[in-house]
Amino acid sequence: MSRYEQLVQELRQTITPDDVVGAMLSQVTLPELPTDSLKIHGAIQRLRNEFPDLLSDFVFFQGNLYPFSDLLERVLFRLESSSILGTVNPAYEIYNLTKETKEELARRVFSRFSADQQARLKELAGRFEAEVGGGLL
Repeated sequence: MSRYEQLVQELRQTITPDDVVGAMLSQVTLPELPTDSLKIHGAIQRLRNEFPDLLSDFVFFQGNLYPFSDLLERVLFRLESSSILGTVNPAYEIYNLTKETKEELARRVFSRFSADQQARLKELAGRFEAEVGGGLL
């Protein structure tokens, strides 16, 4: 195996913060989530203490009006840029999560986690949904 092939194999096995957020989103039941940074960053910051095994990479700064994670902002930007998180509403206030998108995330990302991690991700998704989606619909 060449060094390149070895590197590609290692990268495919590595779980990244993008994978964690993508896998979590694949388990959310709501078809829509708010784009509100205060809600999203605040929820992940609060849930970080309960799910350190999944969210420890996210570091939050308190200098703004709300907890802010540069890493989480980059992850969300990549999900938006790749059309996983889409906003079709004129005010860009809501992310649309289609059934097809969630199924694709489950197939490509969620399936890479162990059974124990998948159970934790489902629990995280439920808690995240309750935190950010409560007053949305």
